Amino acid sequence: MRKFWERWILGKKRPSTMAEAQALPVGATPASDLPHAPSSGAGLNMEALHAFYGAARRCAMLMLQEADFIEENLPEEELPEDLLAETKAICAALISTKHDVMHELMEMGELASKNPDADKVRDYAKRIREWLIADVPRMDKLVKAVQAASQTNSDYAGASLLITEAMAHVLLACVDAIDAQEALGRD
Repeated sequence: MRKFWERWILGKKRPSTMAEAQALPVGATPASDLPHAPSSGAGLNMEALHAFYGAARRCAMLMLQEADFIEENLPEEELPEDLLAETKAICAALISTKHDVMHELMEMGELASKNPDADKVRDYAKRIREWLIADVPRMDKLVKAVQAASQTNSDYAGASLLITEAMAHVLLACVDAIDAQEALGRD
């Protein structure tokens, strides 16, 4: 069995999660996911709401996909125990965040469809944004530590590539969600 990095280089099993996450255009939201909200509410830009909903949903789903991808491929790679434990903890946190965000998005959609109070919807969006980016500092610290470890021991190079690429995908999706949340008019 080839290690992750060998499969990646040879193109045998390239991560496809970024392509899957980008399958929906930035502003798209499946109609079944966001309840039938009115086209406009008191101070609420529904186009911006749909854009945020779609970006946050994609980010949450990408968190799950990338965490699963790391967990699937990490056993084939070498990594110091402390970094392995932190990687597993971050994957668990990303999966948990995905579940929390999806639930909150559902509640936000219900609120927007029944009572499009702009301030309440923006509060939901702000909370979701905070949840999506909560683990970014830990992800950054992990990536730097894994990259440093791979500089001192080439046996860690595969794990470094795996973790760095997955975390970069999540970070890019977080940036899209932040941008969409800011478009709602308030941080």
